[in-house]
Amino acid sequence: MAAVVRVVPIFPLANVVLFPGVPLPLHIFEPRYRTMTAEALAQDGRIALALLRPGYEADYHGTPPVFETVGVGEIAQNQKLPDGRFHIVLRGTERGTILEETRARPYRVARVQVLPERAPPEGEAPDLSESLATFREVIERLGQPSRRDTEVLLREARVPGQLVDFMVSFLPFSPLEKLHYLGEPDVRTRARRLAQALRSLRPLVEPPAFDPDGDPIHRVFPN
Repeated sequence: MAAVVRVVPIFPLANVVLFPGVPLPLHIFEPRYRTMTAEALAQDGRIALALLRPGYEADYHGTPPVFETVGVGEIAQNQKLPDGRFHIVLRGTERGTILEETRARPYRVARVQVLPERAPPEGEAPDLSESLATFREVIERLGQPSRRDTEVLLREARVPGQLVDFMVSFLPFSPLEKLHYLGEPDVRTRARRLAQALRSLRPLVEPPAFDPDGDPIHRVFPN
């Protein structure tokens, strides 16, 4: 299968990772990104969200370095405000890798190679029931985002890869940890990684145990 390469605007952010299928509300206020949004809407609506590398602050208004792995999305909803700002909802569609950048516009534009999803063979889909149960408990304990909001998205997940992406996007992982999942196109690998990570979150959902003297017992969970 020939590789799919798209030429898309790059929207760099410091702490957001966009996964396929996940909607992301954004407020667009900088002039260069207002132009980016308007021109994206006049074309196919695609924008690639890139994670800024550490130290970006020194060149924020220029072209600070970003990680090559990106989430490509399409503008699903948009509202242009009287002063030119936008409220948009960018819904993730693909994972991708930046091949090269061009500076042809006020904003950054790049050639992005799409990373096709590697789904498991029929009958070999990962069992996500345990991960899903722990995920729901963690989200309920944290209270943000709301259980209702996450359940709406979980009902939309039709394949295991999408379900894993939904869970990762809502869990309290760092942006770099989430980027690690975004850059992995193999569904079974992502599912195994998520199952291991959820074990480390068990202290969030399990009440502390106490010994006979009333002192808390510090549980040790397997890696």
